[in-house]
Amino acid sequence: MKIYIFSLIAFLFCPYIFFAQDIVCYSESDSYTQSSINKNKAVKSTFKNATPTIGMSKYKEEVIRKLRTMRLSDAKEYKITAIVKVLSTGIVYDVEIKKAPSMRHAEDIKKVFKETSSWFPAKRSGAFVDNDVKITVKVKGV
Repeated sequence: MKIYIFSLIAFLFCPYIFFAQDIVCYSESDSYTQSSINKNKAVKSTFKNATPTIGMSKYKEEVIRKLRTMRLSDAKEYKITAIVKVLSTGIVYDVEIKKAPSMRHAEDIKKVFKETSSWFPAKRSGAFVDNDVKITVKVKGV
């Protein structure tokens, strides 16, 4: 009997208190939340990519410096594109080489991208999330 009275009161009054933030009202037939009542208002989600702790430009400079010493190609200039996969903890767990002058050095190139710097994880709406970061560097021959 008490549950029935509470359900009846909640059902009658919940539609009138939609102004309040994060109020959830349950009745036997409907569920109302602030977001479901204001369907026309978009929820703003912020996202920030994972970044090297030394900054992206300094990170690229260091990667280029290390790759130059490896002498991967006789070309005057070449590009390397990699996808750096960063966990929500900031740990780089994988590097995928998309473009390189020669794939026979792929493991060495991965090692350079992985070990050059530690990373700050990506953030989505204040929470740390996994992120894949595409990086392209242009290496000029020695």
